Amino acid sequence: MTGKIESSVVAQMTNSPQSVQAGKAGASGHARVGAVSEADVVTLSGQGANLNELVNVAQQTPDIDVKKVTAIREAIAAGTYQVNAESVATKMAHMEWQMGRS
Repeated sequence: MTGKIESSVVAQMTNSPQSVQAGKAGASGHARVGAVSEADVVTLSGQGANLNELVNVAQQTPDIDVKKVTAIREAIAAGTYQVNAESVATKMAHMEWQMGRS
């Protein structure tokens, strides 16, 4: 599905803060556009609020555990790092099983 964007609508939307008002579209098929007021409020559902909180926590969590990486590097360099083959095999089998379910 494609639609035409009229330049007058784009100009209105880029020149000042705007919001689309609820209601039926006019004869041209476009919804009315009006200015945002301080009375406009967005309320998230419980799930939306939980998702928002999870996103915030994820953004604040470092991607890499630097201490763990350093400890593993030192163990490898010292020749003391040991791989638990059974644990690796179990995790690989579980991953394979999960991939087969999707």
